[in-house]
Amino acid sequence: MRPYLIEKLVCPNSRLPAMECAALEGSDDIVRGVLFCRDSESAFPIVDSIPILLSDDDTNVDRHRQFLLQMKDDCPSDVQRIIDTSIERLTTRQTSDHGLWNREEMDYFDGLAVSPEKRRQSLQNIRNRPDWNIYIPRETYLLRNLEEPRSVLEVGCGGARTIAWSMRLDGYSFQFVGIDIAFNNLLVAKSANEEGDFMQASALNLPFKDESFDAVLAFGSLHHLPSPVDGLAEAIRCSSVQVGLHEPIDTPKLLAEGSGLRNVAGRIMGDHEHSDHDAEISVEATIQELQNRGCSPMVMKESVSIAKPFMKKACDLIGHNAVRKAAYRLMFFLDDVVVQTLCRISRRFGPRAVIMLARKQ
Repeated sequence: MRPYLIEKLVCPNSRLPAMECAALEGSDDIVRGVLFCRDSESAFPIVDSIPILLSDDDTNVDRHRQFLLQMKDDCPSDVQRIIDTSIERLTTRQTSDHGLWNREEMDYFDGLAVSPEKRRQSLQNIRNRPDWNIYIPRETYLLRNLEEPRSVLEVGCGGARTIAWSMRLDGYSFQFVGIDIAFNNLLVAKSANEEGDFMQASALNLPFKDESFDAVLAFGSLHHLPSPVDGLAEAIRCSSVQVGLHEPIDTPKLLAEGSGLRNVAGRIMGDHEHSDHDAEISVEATIQELQNRGCSPMVMKESVSIAKPFMKKACDLIGHNAVRKAAYRLMFFLDDVVVQTLCRISRRFGPRAVIMLARKQ
């Protein structure tokens, strides 16, 4: 974690901008240390450059306690006292539905990258095979339309694949911070984006001051939340200029769970494993929330008709990256034709996803 970020932070428990840091290893990039808030007597470990900035309600108690105890003896006496108080409070915490939801998501996504071998495979996949299916629309409608940001926050970044390729292919230059609920995902993200900073945090309790970043982005993360609108409100709060998202929306009836066409698509493409908390975003509620919080939509692009999953399967069979990229561009063109024709006749055919970029007034 770069030290400049400390000035942007608020305590996840008290929401006060009074965070301090006991750096135990590293200076330009703090690899190991403890962030703490004297007001709330809360301590948060920094492990492998990644701060764990989860509230008492959200955090994995055993992991949190283990990391803090490993660092305690190396800390000044006043920080040791805060660590003891923080651990004691964690052992008697009351569990809320929100905290249970976050820990279930944490366990699920941590499990996908639980071993060094799985993390190595994820990293190789990010580095060697760009996912044009998500990169092309995000670069075209979101990244290309950002107003020369100096700082960008990605909410629910996972392995931060999109940003890794944006830096590599298009030379974007901004201070990048990614947050995710799963610590193991962040280990992969840090390896894929060595110049970025990554923190374990909840999308519903972002540990940053208001307007800390020029742009805040959410790529397929808000639909994992119990209230996507509340997650969007947090993203807007932390942005000073722009907010962008790329999310699934209400599924067309022809592709609803259990439908005949969905079953055929599943057999052709293979089942997609997903969290029990996956849902869809309401476009109307999203637009209303943006407007309620003083944001004017700049870009709105709906995509993904019922034809696209089958076109995607054909594109994925192409081995050469450049040829596959060209095939995907053609696929997006054809999908847009379907969205603008058949999907306008009946929403049963789609669209299934939306890209939005809004500017704060």
